[in-house]
Amino acid sequence: MKIKGAIIKEQNVKFAVVETTTDKLKSKSDMNNIKQNFAPLFGSIPIIFMAKNAKGVPVFLGRKDIVDFLSNNDVNKIPWREFISP
Repeated sequence: MKIKGAIIKEQNVKFAVVETTTDKLKSKSDMNNIKQNFAPLFGSIPIIFMAKNAKGVPVFLGRKDIVDFLSNNDVNKIPWREFISP
């Protein structure tokens, strides 16, 4: 399984951002599957899911303080890369 994501450390908080589709944001089982598959890479850091809505606006789901932080920043500045589950 491949995903587009990033590991970020900001204000002494380390977290992962994973890009997905809006359909998967609605599915707890899909999000849990991603978390389980990538646990060896992300460890116990919080995972934030991001999808773009029909207007292309990023929508985040996850820990509220991190979601608030990401919502107020440019997603183009996120250091995106491809991750492959082990």
